[in-house]
Amino acid sequence: LTTNKVGLVTLVVERNKTYNVFASKKGFIDAEQNFSTSNEDGKIIQLELALTPIKKGEKFKLENIFYDLNKSTLREESIASLDKLADFILKNDLKIELSAHTDSRGSATYNQRLSQARAQTCVDYLLKKGVKAFNIRAKGYGESQLMNKCKDGVACEEELHQENRRTEVKILEIN
Repeated sequence: LTTNKVGLVTLVVERNKTYNVFASKKGFIDAEQNFSTSNEDGKIIQLELALTPIKKGEKFKLENIFYDLNKSTLREESIASLDKLADFILKNDLKIELSAHTDSRGSATYNQRLSQARAQTCVDYLLKKGVKAFNIRAKGYGESQLMNKCKDGVACEEELHQENRRTEVKILEIN
């Protein structure tokens, strides 16, 4: 759907369904949100997706990019997010750094190599989608930028380790 000039869109949705709302505009970082409807008839649901202007140096987590422990291959559920990123880069003519991070399990040297391989896997996929090599670079940070307390020697649940195995995008240049 296309919004009006103030960004408003109205639509009728089905009851007892889950929806994914995605918004994009040239010059802004895309936004996405899920919502579910209830069984009530005539209920009004209001969502607001704030689009952040693209700025050099801006960094954001690329959602739904998943890697298994000790692997650099993408899981199938990662493809949709990378497709959206390819479209975003091409639409906005951006240069980006795509960075990958690991959990703290394994040696720092091993994790550095693994994160570089993960970043490169994503970049290789984006190149196949038409992103030019000079518009994207892969950077592995290993375990140097953990998101939580799960550093060496700290016992953590798998979900917390997964949080550290992430992929981020940094805007390097807006052409």
